[in-house]
Amino acid sequence: MIQMLSLDAPPIPPSLNMPAIPYQRASAQARYIGVPTEFWSRGWIVELGATAIALMLILLESQGGYDRPRYVPRERREAYGVSHNTWTQGRKDLERHGLLTVGRTPQGGDFDYTRMRNTYWINEKRLHTPPGAVSHHSVDPTIPAQ
Repeated sequence: MIQMLSLDAPPIPPSLNMPAIPYQRASAQARYIGVPTEFWSRGWIVELGATAIALMLILLESQGGYDRPRYVPRERREAYGVSHNTWTQGRKDLERHGLLTVGRTPQGGDFDYTRMRNTYWINEKRLHTPPGAVSHHSVDPTIPAQ
């Protein structure tokens, strides 16, 4: 849009020419995730690389509402625009910090070719501890706590 400049009136920002959209709560619009405040206060934001943070957010969205590790289909991974290398690098970083548990699960029906797929689970409780307090013991949500 070309706007003529006038010495009499200030220019009108393009955003004022847009139609008003009524407010809607985020939960009514789409899925969203919550990240514990300890992600910032414990220093995870500076400890983790950008790829690990991106993958953590993707996996938190994927596991939202579930209590078991999830398989992330290729189409879902592609929807985020994350390359295979970025996924792998982020995965290794999250595993190294004890934030991610990767498991294996069979996929396919009784008469289909059964393939083993990776499942992913972000250990959100690990974010409550400082990054240096590495627990090489990952939490598997499929095993009941003792």
